[in-house]
Amino acid sequence: MMTNREDILRMACEAGLRNSNPGMAQEVLRFAAMVIAAHEAAKPGWQPIETAPKDGTNVLLLNDKGNMAAGLWLDGVLGSGWFLRGGNKPDYFFNNHRGPTHWMPLPPPPVIAQAVQQ
Repeated sequence: MMTNREDILRMACEAGLRNSNPGMAQEVLRFAAMVIAAHEAAKPGWQPIETAPKDGTNVLLLNDKGNMAAGLWLDGVLGSGWFLRGGNKPDYFFNNHRGPTHWMPLPPPPVIAQAVQQ
């Protein structure tokens, strides 16, 4: 079983090198990045922001002031960065506080029983 990002990247590189098709090698590396993000997201507790997924996944963010918010990484025309979730559109995350320092996966939403209609 793969237990860390180095193992995942090594296996992806070996698979990419065995295939002479450059497009296939890129796909293997893209898949490896997704596996790494899923592996990191499965870890409990706060993790360094450098390990956070940058694929639009919503996560819980924390800055050095102890402020927390749900947010996601976006690459856009106006620049890339962490954006808050909420309202009708994302806003830049903690603009005046040097950005988030840690992250963790969001918990699953609660299961809400639907009322039985009669």
